[in-house]
Amino acid sequence: MTKTLVLLPGTMCDARLFTPIIEHFSARGWHIRVPAIYSPESDLDQLGAQILSCLPERFDLVGLSLGAVVAQHMLRAAPHRISHLAHLDANVRANDQPTREDPFSRVGKLGLQRYMQEVMLRRYLHEPNLHNATITNCVVDMALDQGLAIWRAQLDLLNTRFDASSLLSSSPVPTLLGAGEHDRIAPLSNLRKVSGANVMRTVYPASGHLPTLENSAAVITSLEKLFAPPITSQE
Repeated sequence: MTKTLVLLPGTMCDARLFTPIIEHFSARGWHIRVPAIYSPESDLDQLGAQILSCLPERFDLVGLSLGAVVAQHMLRAAPHRISHLAHLDANVRANDQPTREDPFSRVGKLGLQRYMQEVMLRRYLHEPNLHNATITNCVVDMALDQGLAIWRAQLDLLNTRFDASSLLSSSPVPTLLGAGEHDRIAPLSNLRKVSGANVMRTVYPASGHLPTLENSAAVITSLEKLFAPPITSQE
């Protein structure tokens, strides 16, 4: 039976965020789904329910940043449908202090492309990766294609996230918590907030907030380990 791998991208991103992962697993026969992480006038629970309604009964789930936050709500709503969960580069605590900075006034002055190049790339990427044009062009192109309206709606969603540390610690499915070694947005301290019988933790070297682009080989290795069937003892 064909396995389904559901990939949930982060803020201002789309399927291109997962290009190396898509290429690797589709070549091995997996069916790949990348739902849009945006729905007008939806909260996180409603968005998670909308995505669940379009998916097969069982699937493996990978979310990064905002996508991982949506995955938290899907796990809470329908744990019986998720075979494995990879929760990458996302804060697990509630947002007790919603974003006070208004980036949109600065975007209005600089333009979105220049704002991404001068501000957001430095927040997203490990410094050496700022010199990798393949990565930086991909991140900027995704943001330009998403546009400001979607970005604003996604930030509003993030401001309503709940504390998922207990949910993830007690996850009934095999769960990977992964983070880029140099992530400034969702720092490694997140990994220490979650522990449980079904939880494995991984740090991706030479990566910031987007390890699927910055160190895809390490991410793929961790996903292969997560998805591997359990080893049973033979008597």
